[in-house]
Amino acid sequence: MTQHDHANRLRLLEAWLPLAQAMNTEFGWQLQAEALERIVLHAAPNLARITALADARAVLYYAHGQLQKGVQ
Repeated sequence: MTQHDHANRLRLLEAWLPLAQAMNTEFGWQLQAEALERIVLHAAPNLARITALADARAVLYYAHGQLQKGVQ
């Protein structure tokens, strides 16, 4: 991973991890930080196009479901 990739990943997590954490609490997922990071990173291509909070929540919820089913 290049320094640029690392910086982009960090910005992505800083932007979306708080929402994933809130959803973790709201939906009772009981996931640790590493699992929430995986959800955000899995959803990253779709999160890049998000313009509304409701859409971001839907994308993260869907990514959570995919990862729970073992879809990579």
